[in-house]
Amino acid sequence: IVALDRPGYGSTDRAAEGGPAVDGWLDDVDEYLHSIERTAQTIADTDFGPIGVVGWGLGAVYATGLAARHPELVDRLALVEPTGATRARRAAAHDDDAAIDARLDDVDALDRFPGASDRLGLMLESARRGDGGEELDRRAVAENGVDDRLRALAARTVTISSDDSDANWYLKRMPKARGFGTWSNAATTIVEAWPVVLRFLTAKR
Repeated sequence: IVALDRPGYGSTDRAAEGGPAVDGWLDDVDEYLHSIERTAQTIADTDFGPIGVVGWGLGAVYATGLAARHPELVDRLALVEPTGATRARRAAAHDDDAAIDARLDDVDALDRFPGASDRLGLMLESARRGDGGEELDRRAVAENGVDDRLRALAARTVTISSDDSDANWYLKRMPKARGFGTWSNAATTIVEAWPVVLRFLTAKR
């Protein structure tokens, strides 16, 4: 499993200002994938097979971008609490400190999952620091071409969400996608649904 944070979140550097949000990130991922593929072939004579991709929150925009750019590589796609480019999302301001505190309280309830609260807490605290991630997010949902990219996706796709509004935004645009269960708390779905995500991505192809 390779986990790629978006710029401005987690342990990444501050997000750069200007330039394309999604395509810029995808260019970096392309460089990384080509690097590890060359290493695998050189050291172990190993060829890459198809991979499954998870997009969490607004990461769904980036995950679907990766699947659209590399249909030969990505054959399964799980969108967990996906954020869509709805009118409300395009107009939304960034979370204030009170909203972030409320989400951190939800995350603290995940102590039964070792390491989960620390990891999710780091993601939310990076938003409080203002490392540019949320500004990049707003640019990502406002960029043109998202609808066309989604309709062209070939990967088998599921949405896993506690709220149908954004999930339905994706389902309407992705003819091969389907919803998968209903979850109780958007802040914790990524952890509680993780076994379901793994079963879907690793099922016999």
